[in-house]
Amino acid sequence: ERIAERLLRHRPSVTITRGFTGLQCIMRKMTHGMLTLDVEDWDHANYASLDLRKSEVLSSVRSRMYAMDRNIERWIEILDRKGVKSTCFVLGEFAQRFPAAVMKLAQAGHEIASHSYTHDLIYQMTQEQFREVLTRALGVVGELVGRKPVGFRAPSWSVDSRVPWFC
Repeated sequence: ERIAERLLRHRPSVTITRGFTGLQCIMRKMTHGMLTLDVEDWDHANYASLDLRKSEVLSSVRSRMYAMDRNIERWIEILDRKGVKSTCFVLGEFAQRFPAAVMKLAQAGHEIASHSYTHDLIYQMTQEQFREVLTRALGVVGELVGRKPVGFRAPSWSVDSRVPWFC
């Protein structure tokens, strides 16, 4: 880790991450910022206040016609005006429900990454459960866009000290 810290001081274009294989250094060209989007639906929210109303929320979401394609088109239009690309963290369930929306993002040049298959909290899973969910997500999203996602963002920031096996 000292080497990584030294590298960061002298090479600000390097990103250091912890992964399944330990520290990983990724060389990147200098950027002025990064823009990411969690691609999910309302019924994926992890709010305690919704837990008691989960079936009501699910029923409401499933019965409505969402303008998901239009919302994705708007995201693409806004970013295209500025020549900006984003990393889109897509839930596997969402990719199955709205494949055209995910394909539009990929075809517009946005990176498609994984946000898990469901929005279940990782600190409530065993390591084996997490591997199964991640494998399923990578398969669904990868098959849809034609390449396995590289990036991952945990649902609701659920990687913390309760999952020491993660890093």
